[in-house]
Amino acid sequence: MFDKIIGSKCISMDTRLQVLSTCINHKLKFNPIIAVKLLHSLSQDFLAKFNKMSELFLRCIEFSCIESVKFLLVKYDLDPSMVYNHPIKCASNYANVEIVKLLLDDPRVDPSVDSNYAIRAACQKGNFKVFKVLLDHPNVDPTSNNNYCMFSAAIGGHLEIVKLLLQDVRVNPQANRNIAIRVACQNGNLDIVRVLLLDGRSDPSDSDNAAIRYACIKGFTDIVQLLLMDPRVDPSVDFNTCLSFVAEYGYLEIFNMLIRDSRVDPSDCNNKALILAAQSGNIEILNMLLNDSRCDPSANKNEALRKAASNGKDGAIRLLLNDKRVDPSDNNSACLKSAVKYGHYSSVSILLQDGRVDPAASQNDAIKLACNFGHYQVAKLLLACQTVDPSFGGNICVYATCIQGSADILKLLLQDNRVDPSTGNNRCFIDAANRGNLEIVRILMQDERVDPCQDNLALFNSCKGGNIIILNELLQDIRIDPSVENNQALQLACKYGHYPIVSRLLLDPRVEPAIPNNQALIYACECESYLKFSDNYIRIVALLLQDERVNPSEGENRALQVAIHANAHEIVQLLVSHPKINLNNFDLTLLPADFIET
Repeated sequence: MFDKIIGSKCISMDTRLQVLSTCINHKLKFNPIIAVKLLHSLSQDFLAKFNKMSELFLRCIEFSCIESVKFLLVKYDLDPSMVYNHPIKCASNYANVEIVKLLLDDPRVDPSVDSNYAIRAACQKGNFKVFKVLLDHPNVDPTSNNNYCMFSAAIGGHLEIVKLLLQDVRVNPQANRNIAIRVACQNGNLDIVRVLLLDGRSDPSDSDNAAIRYACIKGFTDIVQLLLMDPRVDPSVDFNTCLSFVAEYGYLEIFNMLIRDSRVDPSDCNNKALILAAQSGNIEILNMLLNDSRCDPSANKNEALRKAASNGKDGAIRLLLNDKRVDPSDNNSACLKSAVKYGHYSSVSILLQDGRVDPAASQNDAIKLACNFGHYQVAKLLLACQTVDPSFGGNICVYATCIQGSADILKLLLQDNRVDPSTGNNRCFIDAANRGNLEIVRILMQDERVDPCQDNLALFNSCKGGNIIILNELLQDIRIDPSVENNQALQLACKYGHYPIVSRLLLDPRVEPAIPNNQALIYACECESYLKFSDNYIRIVALLLQDERVNPSEGENRALQVAIHANAHEIVQLLVSHPKINLNNFDLTLLPADFIET
């Protein structure tokens, strides 16, 4: 298409100019050769209108089209230092060495602009040829920005660039607290670490021996080995954190190197290395530490065992239990509680096999935790222990299970005669109903000890909260009377705007909507939550007015008065149009103007 535009005499100059601008703007579809041809096809007048020459030039550099770059420089006498020497920065960034050389041939081009951006970009991207050309330029300073070139080459693993930089007397590999060797270690660039160490100026112990700490964290075995050969490096720095890292991450080879170093103390920081090895389940390292006389696996109240239990590391648990120094009963068998809390069934099983562990310790905390976090298999395992009492603490286990909503655990608990689900005035049942947990409600209602009528709270709360599912379940029980306390259930449903609840209650012949004093209708007309449930209140009032037992004129048209006060115009309209409403003695000025006119 572009070739036709260029070659056709029928295509206007305006169209050519527009197509050229579009071509420049569409970076992904840009073709430098076609763009230059389009430019060349413009007449002198339209060429003067073209205001994107610098953009076109930079696009050609970006796409590494040296022919187009040369053509534009010669034909249109462009200044290669345009836009604050952006062309040389662009060429360096896109690694076109020939264009870089071409631009540097012009004395107007300064590659040192913007803090020597050009050579910094070449180092960062590993463009060795471009870097070498720029380094030979007298204006370029490779130490700019605190020796950024060395830093970026080291972090990027650009070995040849690092070697060349080290040959430049201006470059200081120690800059910024020896950051070059630190980032090389951090990124696993072994050859660069070796070159920097051979150079002799870099100090690998700088920043609290950060180099070896980074290498240990990442598990770079060869780099750690190389660093340990340097007498300046101290692997025990920062409370032997290097050993702690490798113990946690399981780097066995590095661990063996460090543990052989006389400076390293595996018991430092309260046996942190051993604790982390247990926590992560690194058996081989843990075993080596247990065999080291300097280490104490019972440190910090047997923290190693607790951490292993918390993370379900069965191998570590077995290894620690076989050590006579370890006491699993410490801190009220805290290790068992740790395993129970996170639901590690196999870990709990292993610990329970140890006679020192008391599953009923701390007032049966273990079974309480299992119930609280909903771990069925663990709870089953604990309940099989004769010393465990699931009714301890006012049947807190069954209560926690109901809150958690764990139906399986609840069934398991109810099989134990010691457990009383009605404890605390049937609070388990009431709370389950409040939370809308149908399965728990059903299980509890099947237990003869549970009284679903306790203070009628389950019924009232389901009506107040609008929980139709729980209400339906309750009404299936002959013990539940929905008309209790002067039809309080219906009043609550009307007050809080729950139409489905009102509708369901009115289907029950025991419910009297007019008792007491048509209070249900008055509550509906008050519209307490009108902004949220306006439609519901209107539907409730309409439904109640259909019932012959309801008298909307009760108490000198009290329902109408409260509806007017609530600004519920639709409800007012329903009431004034009802045949039982008598407005003869009613103050009509209270009504909205449109009602008075009607």
